[in-house]
Amino acid sequence: MNDKIKYLKKSYILEMIIVPFVTLYILLSPFINVSSSPTSNEIGILLMSSIFLLLTTFVTVLIAYLAMNELSNYNENKKLVLNIINLIFILTGEVWLLGIFQAILLFLIYKEK
Repeated sequence: MNDKIKYLKKSYILEMIIVPFVTLYILLSPFINVSSSPTSNEIGILLMSSIFLLLTTFVTVLIAYLAMNELSNYNENKKLVLNIINLIFILTGEVWLLGIFQAILLFLIYKEK
C-alpha cells in the first residue's frame, strides 16, 4: 500500500505542475495566430473566461496539495475525502487522463483498507 500512496503523491505533484501550464496554454492560445484584432466584446469574453480558468486552476492545485497532506496521514485516520474531491476536479478538467490513473490508485488503496 505504501507504494500506491507514493505513486499517488507523485501524480499529485505532476498535477500541480501540469495544470498551470495547460492553463497558460489555454489563456495564450487565442492570441497566437490571430488574423485580426479582437473586438471589445471578444476581449470581455476572454477576460471573464480567463478569470474563471485561473480561479479553477488555483482551486485545483490547492485541493491537490491538501489531498497530498491528507494522504500523508492516511495510516492514522483512513480518510480519503479530499482525494475524492480532487479526483472529481481532475476528471472534469484538463488532465482527465491523470485522473483515471489516480482513480485506479485510490480504488486499490481503498480496497486494501
